[in-house]
Amino acid sequence: MSSEGQKFVLDSGWQILLQDLGVSPQDLLRQAHLPLDLFSQPSPTLTAAEYFQYWRGLETLVPKPTCDCARFRVASPRIA
Repeated sequence: MSSEGQKFVLDSGWQILLQDLGVSPQDLLRQAHLPLDLFSQPSPTLTAAEYFQYWRGLETLVPKPTCDCARFRVASPRIA
């Protein structure tokens, strides 16, 4: 199955995770070159390429694991 055309939904769990990591959503979106209003959208979605940009931005801002990996389940993406 091709990921082309798929959209990944960023649910509200992401904002909680970012807060726990001490990462500003605006800083992450800026670092990932994504729209700064992404989290204010009713149902924010990302393409596969944007989703990887998101993770790369997060990796840049939080280079070392600082939380329990189980928490990432809260922010698991849904495919729209």
